[in-house]
Amino acid sequence: MDASSFQKSLQSAFPGLLGIQFVEVTPERVVASMEVRPDMDNNAGILHGGAMMERLGTRRVMTAFAVVMTFVPIVYPVAP
Repeated sequence: MDASSFQKSLQSAFPGLLGIQFVEVTPERVVASMEVRPDMDNNAGILHGGAMMERLGTRRVMTAFAVVMTFVPIVYPVAP
C-alpha cells in the first residue's frame, strides 16, 4: 500500500481532520507531516499534546500495517 492509499483511508477519520499527510509509506519507513494550525493550540498557545500524540500514534500504526501488508496482503471483495 502506498502513501496515497493510506491518505485516502484516513481522510474521513480523525487523522484526516488533523491534516496528517503521508509522504512516504514503506515497511522500513513512514514519513508523515501535519501543519500546526491555531485551532490545535492549547490555552498556553502551543500545540496540544493530544494532537501531537495522534500524529505519533497514527504513524506508528501505519508503519505496523505496512509491515504486515508485505507478508499478509488483504484482499477486499469488489461488489458487482
